[in-house]
Amino acid sequence: MRVLLVDGMPERAALVAAGLVEAGCDVVAVAPDARDLTRRVRDSCAEVIVCDVDDPGRDALESMRTLNRDEPRPVVLFANRGEPEQIEAALEAGVAAYVVEGLTP
Repeated sequence: MRVLLVDGMPERAALVAAGLVEAGCDVVAVAPDARDLTRRVRDSCAEVIVCDVDDPGRDALESMRTLNRDEPRPVVLFANRGEPEQIEAALEAGVAAYVVEGLTP
């Protein structure tokens, strides 16, 4: 599976990329943010986007909305915050899965 990883923290991105590779994924690109997401997906031929953001703001969600319209791909979004409105906005933007980091069962 060809994965585009979006993460603004290089150290965390390296760890996540290593885990994805260990799981059998091909990390085809790493981006620091969701700007130009559609172009990055086209350029890398990514099949899935894993996006780790601290706070998915309006710009990131708009990029995901554009991606969903122009180059639909599953997006897994990891975020530090999980307010219902924020999750709903992400799902409406085309995010396939919204994972709140740091939760314990």
